[in-house]
Amino acid sequence: GLNMQPIRRLKRTWGKVQMEKFQQLEQYINVSKNFATYRLTLKVAMEEAEKYGWKTDKIVIPFTSIVLQDVYFIKTHSKDYTTAGGINLKKYYSMAKFISEEFLLIVFFCIALMLASFACEPPASIGEKEKHRSLQKSLNTSSS
Repeated sequence: GLNMQPIRRLKRTWGKVQMEKFQQLEQYINVSKNFATYRLTLKVAMEEAEKYGWKTDKIVIPFTSIVLQDVYFIKTHSKDYTTAGGINLKKYYSMAKFISEEFLLIVFFCIALMLASFACEPPASIGEKEKHRSLQKSLNTSSS
């Protein structure tokens, strides 16, 4: 997440971040125990948002690869059929429950995330300005 181009390009923002804070951020996305710290932090953030009536799309950008990994795990580690030959509804219920609770959070796809990055810090180079124009054009084209 922190090494994605839309995040990495925020040089002024990163210049203001203390190394201690950066290391703390890196701990949130530590891969140990299947991203346990990230998952707990996300859960707490969502509970706090619900408690105080905050909009969740302003709080968190889900780590999409983890969500996809979890869906894949449910899909591949559960049988499609029961021993009696019927459809394993428990598997599909688990997938539906997981998707409705986790996956339906607002996810910024590459274009939207990059545009959000440019909204935080305007393009600084000619290359970034061209990229920004191209992204805006593709967004306008896709919404037509």
